[in-house]
Amino acid sequence: MNGIYNESVDGLIVKINTNNTISNSNIGFNGSNLPLFLRANTTITGPGSLTTENLPVWIYGSTLTIKDCGLFTLKGRMAALRGNDSGNDFLVVDNSNVTVETKGVYYFAGEPTAVYDMQGRRYDSQRKGLSIMRMTDGSVRKVNRR
Repeated sequence: MNGIYNESVDGLIVKINTNNTISNSNIGFNGSNLPLFLRANTTITGPGSLTTENLPVWIYGSTLTIKDCGLFTLKGRMAALRGNDSGNDFLVVDNSNVTVETKGVYYFAGEPTAVYDMQGRRYDSQRKGLSIMRMTDGSVRKVNRR
């Protein structure tokens, strides 16, 4: 289950009034089990705080705006980002306190469509260890998940 999932509501506004944490250790691909997964322009705003844990943010072809937000914290292994096709910014911070506590931010040119282990077995999601990921743009990436 996703924390915030927006695939088609362009201009969605999520207002945070209290302290909130979105966390999930069972991470999948193609939008499954991600704390924050966006395919449409989304704004997070409000005086409260929002912390995402594990795989913090996946942005595909859209823009995440963090505006007038009390505190927005990205925590976890990585943030996977793909900018929108128009070349505009995919992350906009406006009058907000944003903290990033992650081991890496990766920019993918495409979405993961298939995941394989080193023996060539296909999986629905990445597992611990070294995986081969085929992306929608045709590229292939080696990813090590600890």
